[in-house]
Amino acid sequence: MNKKFVSLLLAFSLTCGALPLSNAPTQVFSVSASDTDSLTYEDLTYVAYTGYVKITGCDTSATEVVIPSEINGLPVIMIGDGAFYSCKDLTSISIPSSVSNIGDGVFSGCSSLTSINLPSETSKIGSGAFSGCTSLTSLIIPDSVMSIGDGAFTNCSSLTSITIPKNVASIGNYAFAYCTALKKVLIVNPECEIADSNVTISNSFDSTQNLYLFDGIIYGYSDSTAQAYAEKYSRKFMILSDEDLTTTTTTTTTAPTTSTSTPDKTLFGDANCNGTISIADAILILQYISNSNAYPLDSQALKNSDVYLNGDGINAQDALSIQKYEAHQLTELPESYMS
Repeated sequence: MNKKFVSLLLAFSLTCGALPLSNAPTQVFSVSASDTDSLTYEDLTYVAYTGYVKITGCDTSATEVVIPSEINGLPVIMIGDGAFYSCKDLTSISIPSSVSNIGDGVFSGCSSLTSINLPSETSKIGSGAFSGCTSLTSLIIPDSVMSIGDGAFTNCSSLTSITIPKNVASIGNYAFAYCTALKKVLIVNPECEIADSNVTISNSFDSTQNLYLFDGIIYGYSDSTAQAYAEKYSRKFMILSDEDLTTTTTTTTTAPTTSTSTPDKTLFGDANCNGTISIADAILILQYISNSNAYPLDSQALKNSDVYLNGDGINAQDALSIQKYEAHQLTELPESYMS
């Protein structure tokens, strides 16, 4: 069977030496799929296996992508290595809860991607998964994640804080290298294995000392591996408190695509409170209707979402109204009001 190989170059190092990123060796990811097995669904390419589907690629000009939970009756459970590599125009993506496996370099080079919420069943964040996502400002790592791969967030230069939940057992080398805006790292697992290198958590490089530096704060428990790492590499360390965890819990249970900031005024149709109206808002409403515990909406989001018979609450008709608005069948929202 003929094979098609796509080589994806990711700008992160897998060595423990303190080298500037420009000189760091690159890792090559090879993604293969049979020409005869490769199929298309809207902007996506995928391979159908016995019992499941794996997403293998995407049109690099795509701006908004909604991955379905099923294609032709088969559940979508995997996103293959480098599937969205260098999709530089991609600003938002919705990943269904059916996805549990996200490969290496999946979103590498998606420089316009500002936020993403991983499915609650995600077990790992692969090597180079978000490297070069320079517009990424927020990311919720679900409690199901057990490992963060080498270079996973290298050069995420807009990321300001990250919480690494209790089940993460390992953080790979270069995982948070050159995250220039990163100021706060919470590591909840006291025994998490952190790659033994000053580049693992860093936001600048001192060429005179040939050292990666970090002027933010690492939070962890007393006598934890986080504290040992911070002390060894001269990082500021603070003991993780119950208040920190309460704040973290509040943040990480926010609706999967809902912004943590509250808009100043209602924008009807903007279910995820990101300031725009798109198909992603319709998807979020349907997710909320299906499972409000897994996909909660805050009071502002609920107000924004009530666009059909405004005042009667949220139902599938609200999602339909947003789709009609997106298709230019409606010129304004709400579509109607309760009499």
